Amino acid sequence: MFLFPYKVDRPFRIPWITIGLIVANITVFVLAVSNGLDRTIATFGFRPNAAGAVTWLSSMFIHADPFGHLLGNMYFLWLFGSVVEDAIGRLRYLMLYFLGGLGAAFVHAVFVLTLMPAGRDIPMVGASGAIAAIMGVFAVCLYRSKVRFVWGFLYRFGTAAMPSPVAIGLWGARELMYSALAVGTAGGGTANWAHVGGLAAGIAMALLSGTVRSATAAYMAEDASQYVASGAHEVAVGMYDKLTTQDPTNPAWRLQHARELAQLHTPQPGKAAVEYRAALELLVRNGQLIEAHDIADEAARVLGGLGIDPQTLVAIAGAAESSKNLSAAEKLYREAASCDRACAALERARFRLAHVLLALGRAEDARGEWQRFVEAYPASDFIAFGDRALQTQ
Repeated sequence: MFLFPYKVDRPFRIPWITIGLIVANITVFVLAVSNGLDRTIATFGFRPNAAGAVTWLSSMFIHADPFGHLLGNMYFLWLFGSVVEDAIGRLRYLMLYFLGGLGAAFVHAVFVLTLMPAGRDIPMVGASGAIAAIMGVFAVCLYRSKVRFVWGFLYRFGTAAMPSPVAIGLWGARELMYSALAVGTAGGGTANWAHVGGLAAGIAMALLSGTVRSATAAYMAEDASQYVASGAHEVAVGMYDKLTTQDPTNPAWRLQHARELAQLHTPQPGKAAVEYRAALELLVRNGQLIEAHDIADEAARVLGGLGIDPQTLVAIAGAAESSKNLSAAEKLYREAASCDRACAALERARFRLAHVLLALGRAEDARGEWQRFVEAYPASDFIAFGDRALQTQ
């Protein structure tokens, strides 16, 4: 039976980390060949019975031949690494790649020293342990994705697809079988125990690091979006309840939760306002002020306003002013300035309101607002700057 994977049914953006790893592996191979491949493997390959911390990492970038080893590993790295990088993020992907490679080397060392002692002096090289870890992450995190492959049996060939856990599980079972068959031998050839160790390390790290939980939440968010599109708002609300409980710092989920609460057959404006306000405050905290302004405008249309605190209003108004949406900025500054609570944001709101009115060409209104500002804050540090700006009009 012949099986060769050629595609994963999941789109991805440009996988810069994966590309960088492939370039690094190819570059190291070229350098290794130019300096003597056998000597490089002997020096930088990982030996279970040898000291030298550097070989734990260096062995991941060295390959024994350009085609079956280097090209094969880089093909699998591209096939699975590109989608995993996009799904879990570059930094986490890179961390799991290297930790998986270290885990693969550790498992290889343990089993060689205990079950295959005759192979303790044989250096292990290649990125396959780290790639196996990424395949493990792929199987448990992107469990809805399918792997497409070409198959051959006797004289028949075709293509088929299977879920990622099944595809990776079959590959892992094969590696485990080959590992068991190698027990008691001198080893050499393919380091199957490293593949098994890398796969197990990837699965374990994905579970322990919360990567699986995040991936499951992402799938739930996709399902919720489909329910939104079909008009099943009650079901969508239930899903966003779970999502926002799991991650209350996700502004996109808080916003969509608010929208669905407002769309229910029996709307829940109070709860919707809480979610709108939470999404808005998260965006302001993240510096996404233009998006925050859009949400405030949407909430005003849907709910008639949110009762946002003056400091947040001033931040959003500043974003509107910077984007030349002066009418919105005026409205927001006025709302902030009308608050009956004393705070520093009120001073800035009235100061900026005068300048927005000037920019709108309403000089008389601006002077009136400026006069009220000076009377309210006679010791303000803004006066010198504002006074000059107003005098030029």
